[in-house]
Amino acid sequence: MWHLYQVKNLAATITKIVRYKVKKKKLSKLKTALVAFVEDIKRHESGIVLYEVFQEKDDSTTLVHVMTFKDKKAETAHVKSTHVKKWIKTLHSICKENPEVTDLKLVRSIKDLKEPSSDTSTVQEPQQ
Repeated sequence: MWHLYQVKNLAATITKIVRYKVKKKKLSKLKTALVAFVEDIKRHESGIVLYEVFQEKDDSTTLVHVMTFKDKKAETAHVKSTHVKKWIKTLHSICKENPEVTDLKLVRSIKDLKEPSSDTSTVQEPQQ
């Protein structure tokens, strides 16, 4: 597994978040499945730079996965993997609604900062 500090060009990585809400009665099933899923990712996916799962403090039924792939090939391998297909089936059986996937674009990283800068050229203004 890659780590952020090993990636030379963070701007070339692909980062996504997946947010979903689990039925309260299914939380224990989720936790069991989640442990196996993350272990499979670690064991089988060398192109994952970062994979973390968060649970909202104020709503234990809402979870967010944050994932960064070193490139498109790694993302494709993740999506096509057996463990992801199994995970998706599990999610559909325990979620209140379909998970929401959001693609993220890196704007700034502490890894990029060699000297303080006020450069905001990579930050896009909201579309109106």
